[in-house]
This record gives sequence, C-alpha cells and structure tokens, in this order.
Amino acid sequence: MGRIVSTGVAAAIIGVLALVAAVTVTFIPGVAALYPATAFEAAFGVWLGYRGGIAAYIGLLFAGLLAGWFNLPTGVLLSVSDALIAFAGTLAVRYLGLRPSLPRLHDAAVFVGAALTGSVLGSLWYNLINLGLGVIAGWGTFWLAILGWNLGNLIILIVVGVPLMRFATPVLEKLNVVEPGGKE
Repeated sequence: MGRIVSTGVAAAIIGVLALVAAVTVTFIPGVAALYPATAFEAAFGVWLGYRGGIAAYIGLLFAGLLAGWFNLPTGVLLSVSDALIAFAGTLAVRYLGLRPSLPRLHDAAVFVGAALTGSVLGSLWYNLINLGLGVIAGWGTFWLAILGWNLGNLIILIVVGVPLMRFATPVLEKLNVVEPGGKE
C-alpha cells in the first residue's frame, strides 16, 4: 500500500473514531470519557512510523473541524495532542525494542506504557491550550481533565489497543499492508 494511501486511510479511521468519541459521555468540555481513537493512533504509530503521527494529527483536525469543536487555528494546535500518542508508539519500536504483535507481556506493557506517556503529554498540551482559551474553568478542572483523559485512555489501550496489536499485526504483515515502525 502506498505511503500516502496508508496515511490517508489511517487518518480517516482515526477521524471517524474521534467523531464516535463525541457521542460518549464528556465530563469536561472537549474531553471524552472514552476515546477509542487512542488505540488506533498508538497502533498506526507502530505500524506506519512517523506517518502514524501525521495520520493522528490529520484525523483529529478534520474531525474537529467537521464537528465544529474548534476553528482552524485552534485545531492546528490542539491536534498535536493525538499525534503525540502515535509518535510514542513509533519511538517504542525504534528505541525500546517493542515487538508489534506483542508476543510477550513485556511487549504489551511497553506498548501501553509508551502510548500512555504520549497520552499524558498530549492531555497536558490539549488542556493547557483549553485552559488558556477559557474552555476549562480553572486548575481544578484542568487536573480533573488530565486524570479523566488518561484513565479513559488506559482502559482503551488495554481493552482495545493490546488485542488490536496482538491480532491485527500478523495479518497486516502477511498482507504486506504495514511493516512495523514504518519501514516500508
């Protein structure tokens, strides 16, 4: 699959999943209680390398613009949050020896840990911007948003992300659709 096509398909999947998150319970403005796109952002970061980060960025940007969550200048800044999750997966493959099909418990822990690290950084970025824009009422709400964001993402990474990596990676590799870490 061509690099542009695979990046576009990944961005579309992430965008649709971001829109799905909008119908879940939000406990802080702009923060879904469960964000299924997280599992796919982390997976695409592992499978497509830096292009997974680009796909995550584009997916959130287009979903947010389409849904009216933010205007273009704000979206350009906020969408960095989702790219950080994917880039964490890329770095885990390249520097932490993550085996994408997660054959060992260690690999699953590295996958979840790396993606959660990207999630924490992304949540800080996104919510600091929203705090500055007045979307979040104050520091108490800010920290509640960070906690809720990352607890929800931890659940998604364990329940959706680990099985996705475990079962989809071998299939996608056999079909020559992806090569872990974006080494096409």
